[in-house]
Amino acid sequence: QLGINYNFEYGFIRYGNSNIINTCYNTEYLKNDTILSFKTTSPFKCFDTYKVLDEVNVNLTTDCKVIKENADKQNGNKYTWNITKVNYENKKIEFKLDCKKEYKQSNLNKPLFSIFYLIILYGLIILLIFLIIKIISYNNNKF
Repeated sequence: QLGINYNFEYGFIRYGNSNIINTCYNTEYLKNDTILSFKTTSPFKCFDTYKVLDEVNVNLTTDCKVIKENADKQNGNKYTWNITKVNYENKKIEFKLDCKKEYKQSNLNKPLFSIFYLIILYGLIILLIFLIIKIISYNNNKF
């Protein structure tokens, strides 16, 4: 084993441009509004080209809603397909994603949501300090 690890990340629009996917498979890649569909339509061809390969893992990590997938393994929002010399002739990759804006923006809105609550918390602390000072001042004026 050579222990070679190749990693490259593709965004939502460019996933179909992946060199290893396009070199090693024939693919169908469709994008319609917010729906992204991808599937391979041929056996994995790179074991013939790269004899040193023993296995290939294809990972997809997404914040989009997954409508359909045939991954071998799922861990949270990460989907993994394991292609080996034993299963490469029948191993297909297929996924369908719905990437509506609210799915993507939900993570972006969390910091703003947290800042909103932080401002309210600071406001309550200031109000509490003001009330304590008033109560102390009132009690001191009583004597």
